[in-house]
Amino acid sequence: MEELEEKYFKDDCKDFLSQARKILNRYKEDWKFALDEYTKGLNNRTIMTEYQVQSEVSDVKLAARMCGHRYDEFLTVLNSKGKMILREGADDTFIEEMYHIIEDTFDAIGELEVSFTTSGAEYRDLGTYEYEIPKELEDIRDWWKNEYNNIPYIKENKKKEQEASDSIISSLSKNLEKEQQTYNNETEEINKELEDAKTKIEEEFASLQKEQLEKLTNDKESIINELQKKVDTLKEQNNEKEKELSSLGILQFIQKDKLKTEININNQNIVKYNEQINNANTDFQKEYEMIKKEKEEEYNKKLEALSEEFKYPTSPEMIIKKISNILSSPETFIENQMSETKTQKENKEIMDLIYQELTYIAKPVTIPELMELSTELSVYSNSKLSVLLKQMSESNRVIKVIENKKSYFTVNDTQDTKENEKELIDKNRMNSYSNDRKKVYSLLKNKGTINPNEFILENITSLRAYQILFSLVEDNIASIKIEDGIIKFILTK
Repeated sequence: MEELEEKYFKDDCKDFLSQARKILNRYKEDWKFALDEYTKGLNNRTIMTEYQVQSEVSDVKLAARMCGHRYDEFLTVLNSKGKMILREGADDTFIEEMYHIIEDTFDAIGELEVSFTTSGAEYRDLGTYEYEIPKELEDIRDWWKNEYNNIPYIKENKKKEQEASDSIISSLSKNLEKEQQTYNNETEEINKELEDAKTKIEEEFASLQKEQLEKLTNDKESIINELQKKVDTLKEQNNEKEKELSSLGILQFIQKDKLKTEININNQNIVKYNEQINNANTDFQKEYEMIKKEKEEEYNKKLEALSEEFKYPTSPEMIIKKISNILSSPETFIENQMSETKTQKENKEIMDLIYQELTYIAKPVTIPELMELSTELSVYSNSKLSVLLKQMSESNRVIKVIENKKSYFTVNDTQDTKENEKELIDKNRMNSYSNDRKKVYSLLKNKGTINPNEFILENITSLRAYQILFSLVEDNIASIKIEDGIIKFILTK
């Protein structure tokens, strides 16, 4: 009889969870439908007045707010009923499924963020709306998360993961002293290479600056010499005219007036040429200082770029500490640092699809035109694509141009070139750390995923592999995934 009652109870638990999942999916579908309908009204017809625009936006915000309240009520009831079932003797699988439903609900709440734009007859950027999650819901989430973490088989799995983590840390720490010495040698090697590169740049810029300044000086001296010759010639002419003037008689006043006029004209030209000489000196000084300043700024920018190009290894102690932190609390690491939510992953996939479609179309298009030309993108709402294209525009992945109050989008070819150039930014470095980075990167490109604990490259230890792979993560060349307590590195596509 007890077994029969337990069966009925388990069936009730399954029915409750199934019903909860069904309600959640219906709420998500309702929001998608509401958003599609409102954005059609906002984008696919002519908005005649500011009042109409604000009214449409207010309706969308109200729909998002009401949907948020539905999720709020859903979680509150789910929590209450779930705890009641738990008190009646529900097993750990019930707790696990409850936890996953709650997490999925929070993902759904995250989808209530809306960006408002019109891209029909008149383009407008109308801001965003994001539903604010009440603290009570966060408390519900934390309570079930705690229950989930205390499930015996979950705790056992975490215990095994911790033991595996301790084993990994212990193994990595065995040769720490040797790795530290390698690290010290490499930083010295990189510093020397960097200083040599800086010296070379300094010499090149000094030579270039000297060449430009010498040319400027020579040009200035040539101009001034030419002007000075004219001044000297005029002065000689005036001396001759003065002599001629003094030799004329009293009655030769016509010749005298003519000579005096010529002398005055020459004096005016002498003044003019002297002014030009002074101006040439002044302009030369300004241009001289400007060239020096420009070259110094170029030199400093070059040095900054050079410093970024050289990759320094992170110390072995810091790498072990980082690995230990990740393995001891993988959930926190995933939530706070590396993981993407389901929505973020979907958005990333859609953005990749947008980029592919824009590349294929090969001309600037509006969002409605993009939806019309791409069957795959036509299933998404105008508002959804607008939000994602805004993100892509801000990251320079696409170029946005507004013409006649309409937004046109196209791929940023220069950005694509920069990404290719950045593939391994220290590819031209010759120090041992950069050479090992090239080897590890080449292996990552070939395999797609690397577990450093199973590393097989000759003369590269596991700790060394972690050291390099973390640097590739910092450069957005790789990402991290944690599976069964194991850190894996994945090539970023």
